[in-house]
Amino acid sequence: MGKRLFEGVDHKIKELSQEEGVKAAGLLNLQGMLVSAQNVSSKEAAFAASLFHNAKQLSSDDQKPVILVEGEHSNSLIKGDEDYLLLVRKSNS
Repeated sequence: MGKRLFEGVDHKIKELSQEEGVKAAGLLNLQGMLVSAQNVSSKEAAFAASLFHNAKQLSSDDQKPVILVEGEHSNSLIKGDEDYLLLVRKSNS
């Protein structure tokens, strides 16, 4: 079952990365270790996890933050739950 689960995750991440404007997509654990990724480095994953944990400190309630990092050429979205984070980077053009 575990192998099929991760094959399914890989397939979904690959599909997501092929959507219009998407430059990168990755699923990572809360420690920043990549589970599945398309064009996401381990350094980016670790930084995304760090941002998520820091953003949780700003929240006055127990909700999980959704982080949008806007750049000149691309935007990155970081969204998480109790176990995993999703990182998606899209082109602005």
